[in-house]
Amino acid sequence: MEIKSSSKLRDIIAAEPPLSRFLDRRLENNGITIEGIAVVGARLIAGFREPSLENGRSPVLSVSVGSLYGPDAAEPKVFLLPLGEGRGVRDLAPFENGLLVLAGPASDEAGSYSVYWWTMENEEIRFLADITKATDASKQRKPEAILPLDKGPSGLRVLILSDGAKEGEPRAIVVPAP
Repeated sequence: MEIKSSSKLRDIIAAEPPLSRFLDRRLENNGITIEGIAVVGARLIAGFREPSLENGRSPVLSVSVGSLYGPDAAEPKVFLLPLGEGRGVRDLAPFENGLLVLAGPASDEAGSYSVYWWTMENEEIRFLADITKATDASKQRKPEAILPLDKGPSGLRVLILSDGAKEGEPRAIVVPAP
């Protein structure tokens, strides 16, 4: 299988008013920084760590995968998720009929980390859990990846990997099931 690269996502971002003014800025200047990527059906979902927008909103962009590597129309949709002031998407993980959203500080400062459930239908999200203590999150250890493992009577078990921790220091924790 040949791996192809595409620069079309940049052009799509440049054409989206909520995002275009942040293009070509660095992370520390509230610039475009994609940290969560998921493919659901024929759509690529890109979650942004930055920019942090007004009213504690964090952008997520949905586009047709076929537009990135072929002639399909992009059909972009920008969602502004209410993750809180100075917070952004750290990772996205498909689960059942939606996405788990790992959220945390947009900057490199210490802060809280949370898991949300999002159906991708609108901008409503459901808070599942604050995972800051369970992951020992700090300025040096930042949760960066989430993987759903299994669902049981006590909730949804997810694996969290953290930047700055030795070998990602994977931790399986339980959050309420969506």
